[in-house]
Amino acid sequence: MKKIALIPARSGSKRLIDKNILKINGNSLIKNSLLHAKAIQVDEIIIYTDIDSNLLESDVTSYFKVRPKYTCEDNAKANSYLKEFVEEITCDSLIVLLQPTSPFRNIELINNSIDKYIKDYQGKSKILASASLFNESLWEKIKSNQYIKCFHNEVRRQQEREPKYIEDGNFYIFSSESFKDIKYDLDNLSWDFVINSFPFGIDINTADDYILAEIISKNIHLFSSNKII
Repeated sequence: MKKIALIPARSGSKRLIDKNILKINGNSLIKNSLLHAKAIQVDEIIIYTDIDSNLLESDVTSYFKVRPKYTCEDNAKANSYLKEFVEEITCDSLIVLLQPTSPFRNIELINNSIDKYIKDYQGKSKILASASLFNESLWEKIKSNQYIKCFHNEVRRQQEREPKYIEDGNFYIFSSESFKDIKYDLDNLSWDFVINSFPFGIDINTADDYILAEIISKNIHLFSSNKII
């Protein structure tokens, strides 16, 4: 089964302008994901984007594949670009989707997840995705009226609360044929999750996320050894 690392990136971004080409520790977010892809067990790497290649490092452009403009619009969903991408794949392939907004990845965890998918899920309509402890800031919850929804009737002692996990966007693993079989809609797949540890689950969507990632990148030696920047 061919294994393809897919790095999707679009030029438009509303909350954090040009976020996919922002730099962490000297590398654009897209190049960071390219380095991650080179470290995991894949046969091919594709950066699927509408971003002008002149805006990125020269060694990144050789992996470019042009992404259709309609899949880069603000209201476009992941299903649209994935449909375009997998329709060109002639044999069943394992897709390892790496979003560039994830600046840190646990390479050992991804490789183990690839092995698990091939062993347990091959031929099934499954997706294996990463998840992290739910850790949105209290201020963000208050601003978005989520405080009561998230914490209503929680026990007061933090140690006694049930942990909550949320899809973190760090990686997704599924087969191209299963995506075709379920009519090109990821929500129609059966989802399983593997748990990420901090800081690998960080997803850059706001300026605060970016600042946090910059700080962590300068102190990454303090975290797990299973990492790559």
